[in-house]
Amino acid sequence: MPATDSARRDGDGLLTASLFVRSLSPEGARVEQESVIDRLQALRGRGILADVSLTIWGSRLRPTSAHRTETGGEILDTIDRLEAWADRQEPPRSLCFDSRTVRSTITGEHETELVLPLICLAVSEGDHLRCVAPWREGEVVHTVTDCLDAISDPTAIEAHPPTEDVDPLLQ
Repeated sequence: MPATDSARRDGDGLLTASLFVRSLSPEGARVEQESVIDRLQALRGRGILADVSLTIWGSRLRPTSAHRTETGGEILDTIDRLEAWADRQEPPRSLCFDSRTVRSTITGEHETELVLPLICLAVSEGDHLRCVAPWREGEVVHTVTDCLDAISDPTAIEAHPPTEDVDPLLQ
């Protein structure tokens, strides 16, 4: 979706959103995913977002095999960059990417598997990442809806202040 001149500028650039959704999600999750997509499109229509991208991913990803494909490698690189950004925040943020050890039924070997969230949103302003959701702060989970609420209300966006870090999605 191309940028528009009416898109809101906050600080140093236009706001853009990258949405990642899990394929073959349960019915309730699909409803939430579609609602978020509709809301992002509405924010773009109102000029709050200049651009929205959508990436479909699976429920799990094994890094050892994912790097064998271009798409798998791109998803792993994106996750690494988002997590590096979250680690540099004050206080550091814990993104909702889980990992677990699984045993291959074919080889019997153990390997790490990433469990991807049903939905993940990264909002950038110019070259800076502004918000990634979902993320944890202690027992509190900051959701995609929280992030959308923040960008919908210019006074609330300071809940996700920008850093001086370059947006990992643009690297």
